[in-house]
This record gives sequence, C-alpha cells and structure tokens, in this order.
Amino acid sequence: MAEDKINAEVDLPQPSADNGSSDQIRRVFEVLDRKVKLNPLVKMKEALVSLKDGREGEINVRNESTVFGFDTNALVNIGNQEKGDDIIDFLKRQKNVVIPGQVIQETWNFIRKSTQNQNQNQNLINIRRMQKEDVESIRNLLGDDKSRHASELLQELRNLFEEYQPQTDTKYLNSLISTISSLEATAICPFVPRDSFLQLAEARNKTNTPPGFRDSDKNHGDYFVWADFLLGVYILDNLSIENIVLVTNDTKNDWSTKGVAHPILGAEVEALCKKRFQLWDLKQFSDYVKLNIDSNHLQ
Repeated sequence: MAEDKINAEVDLPQPSADNGSSDQIRRVFEVLDRKVKLNPLVKMKEALVSLKDGREGEINVRNESTVFGFDTNALVNIGNQEKGDDIIDFLKRQKNVVIPGQVIQETWNFIRKSTQNQNQNQNLINIRRMQKEDVESIRNLLGDDKSRHASELLQELRNLFEEYQPQTDTKYLNSLISTISSLEATAICPFVPRDSFLQLAEARNKTNTPPGFRDSDKNHGDYFVWADFLLGVYILDNLSIENIVLVTNDTKNDWSTKGVAHPILGAEVEALCKKRFQLWDLKQFSDYVKLNIDSNHLQ
C-alpha cells in the first residue's frame, strides 16, 4: 500500500523536456530506494584499487559521449577560473549538460548568503583574532607532513575562503551571467518531485547513504543535487553516451575520498544506465577543457 502511494506521488508531475517522463522519474526513485539491483562489491573493489594506486578521475573522455553535471560550488566558480572564458565557450558547444534544479536554487542562495556575510564585521574580526593562533597550531601539527592529509586540509580551507568571499560585485555577477547564458540554450535543469523523494532522503540519511549524510544542516541539499542529476542523466542517456561526470569541489567523504568517488554513487549510476561514473573537481574540468582546446588547435 505504501509503495502504491509513493508511486502515485512520483507520477504526479506532468511530463516535460526537463523533468522527464513519469517512467523516468520512477526509475530514478527505484534506484535510490534499492528496488533496482546494484553491484556494490564491484564498485567497492574498483574504488579501493583507485585509492591504492592514487588514481583520481581520468580526464581522457570524449566530450561528445559524456554527460557533464555541475554542483553548486563548481557552477558559481567557473568564471573565477584562470581560463573561465574558455570554459564558458566550451559549455556553449556541449549537448549533454545537466544543471540539477537544486543547484539553481542553491546558486541564488549562495549569492544572497554572500551579501549577508559582508555585514558580519564583528564575526570577521573574531575570526581574524583566532586566525594567527590557529594557523600556527595547524602548522605545528602538520610539521613536515607533505601527505594528502595536508592537501585535503588546505582544500577545505580554500572552499571556506571561496564560500565567504563577497560574490555581488559587478565583475563576479557578469561572469556568472556569462556562465548561465552559456548553459541556457543547451543544458537541462531537472527537478525530481520533492515530497515523495524527501521521504526517501530521510531514510538514506539515517542509513549513512551518500551523498549528504555529512551535511551539518540536514536539509538534504546534496541528496537532491544527486537525485536531480540522476534524473538528468537518465533523460539524456542514449547509445552514444559512455561516461557520466559530475563536477564538484565538495571534498566530504559522502562524495569522495582522496578524489575517488564513493562506490555507492558509481553503483547507482551503473544501475540506472549502465554507464561509467566519475567525480571531478573544477580544476580537473578546467584541465579537460584546456586539453580539448589544445587538441582542436592541433587538428
């Protein structure tokens, strides 16, 4: 009876180009709810081998056979990259791009939050007061450690720095407008139904199912980014698609460990569409765009 109720709720949205058909929405729900068989042992082995060998995402994929998706922390920083204009031009030519609906919501919230942060002068004063002592403590603890742990810590600090930078100046807004404009005509922006998928989000969170169980605010934002992304992948999937790539700067271990995607994420993509899944950070995507530009210039 409960399953019939959920299926009825999943059927509620009218089919549309971005939000997919009722069958596509149901398929995503069933994968996320484990009503479709996964191969977690295979993906766990692949992830462990990548971890042992120090292999992160490989950027030698063909763009015409790859679906690219973007998390909020990647989308809002495309224009800040050294070759941001090249990335924007590259995206204009892509046919298989997913911007999860949740990401659009979070992008606006990010800008609004940045505006509020500019007014938190006392908090910033307190942080600066703590900074010198805390940085010195971190330096002493790290010592001569050049391991990945130090790199991960620095990446977390960079992410914090980017999050609290004012993002309402004209230059930044122009770059974000250019990014959104480049995606407007080519990307799809799907939303899964919120009510029925929220029930599933709570069950997944209680069982530490990635992504999102490490989110401190428990608003299931990462989960809905993932669910919207999977729906977009399934909508765009066809015989020519070989690779699925989600670009994110989120380094929490409910997404990845040392650059290797959580094996459950790869298993869900495989169960959904039998395709290979990778997580890239924005630098890897920037490097990929550069390689494509250089290759085209040589031809």
